[in-house]
Amino acid sequence: MAIKNRKGFVDITLFIVATFVIVTILVSFKYMSSTVREKLTETAIEMDSERDYQSNITQLVDTHIGAVDQSFNSFVWISELLIIGMIIAMFIGSYLVNTRPVFFVPFMILMIVAIIISVGLSNGYEQMTATQLNVTASRFVGANWFMDNLPMVTTIVGFTGGIIMFTQMLKAQRGGYI
Repeated sequence: MAIKNRKGFVDITLFIVATFVIVTILVSFKYMSSTVREKLTETAIEMDSERDYQSNITQLVDTHIGAVDQSFNSFVWISELLIIGMIIAMFIGSYLVNTRPVFFVPFMILMIVAIIISVGLSNGYEQMTATQLNVTASRFVGANWFMDNLPMVTTIVGFTGGIIMFTQMLKAQRGGYI
């Protein structure tokens, strides 16, 4: 059957789920590292005041856990770069897939389902970041924009990918690449 090489059809659902998972995990990791650093610093200050000898535990916390927390600051741009990379990969994948006109109807059904799923994931992310993650999530400006506008991004990227995919059909019919 001709469906075995139709990988461009599932790209949009993979994009939606991967965007949600990536942004959620990166925001959660940044929140956890900041929280652990704050709690260890508070505990270290208490431990330093209780000891008779001079040991600077806060310096150890800042040196080791602080470095991890600082490195997690790069999650802000990493999340945006991954999302943009996935969009570019979907466009390239759509360009490389040759399809037939009969697959237009399943593509439209998949796009409608993808938009409905993206609405739920966008609302779920908004509710999740409205809790304790609000301060940390506010630092992820680009990723938050993608998640807040996920249905719109899904619609634009999905239909643009569909246009690219189905215009390749015309090239294949005219003796272009197969």
